[in-house]
Amino acid sequence: MVAFVEHECDPVFVHGKCYRLEFLRENGLRFPDGLNINEDSCFNILALTLSPRTKHMAKPFYIWKWRDDSTVRQHDDFTQRFFLQIVDSNAILLDGLISRDREADASLAFGTFVIRTYPDMQEEWDAERYAVAMKRLTEHLVGYGYLWDMLTDENKAEILVTTESKASIDDIQKWADEIRGR
Repeated sequence: MVAFVEHECDPVFVHGKCYRLEFLRENGLRFPDGLNINEDSCFNILALTLSPRTKHMAKPFYIWKWRDDSTVRQHDDFTQRFFLQIVDSNAILLDGLISRDREADASLAFGTFVIRTYPDMQEEWDAERYAVAMKRLTEHLVGYGYLWDMLTDENKAEILVTTESKASIDDIQKWADEIRGR
């Protein structure tokens, strides 16, 4: 069965995007080595941020095969299983933006990560998995926390709306500060 799924200009999934090889080479863009989860998100967000222009094609030109046995559909607890790789993907994205003097963009990417991570960390986790995840999350938030501090309240509110989060900025701020030992 073939069905066309309507997506707005989606910056995350690799399918449905074309890049000029010259652009990729000029910007040293490649899929990050060592990542097998969120590698497409990291690559696409970095590419779209660095691109001087993008064009959205309303007409479908790519057929994406849905596989029920794919990695992202095998587990109801996908985020919990692959949380460390999701954090690693965000770190690679942030480093890629920072190394290209795009700290303001890195700040927005980090803010999006924090706001999207908050509800996942409120769910019930296996105790051992949660301890490992919180250790890595703490390192990440401490290491890149200055990017969160760069965000204005307006930036955070915009990210909250964009991510369709039901959490409040105050709750997320308290949670992030607590993790960072503030």
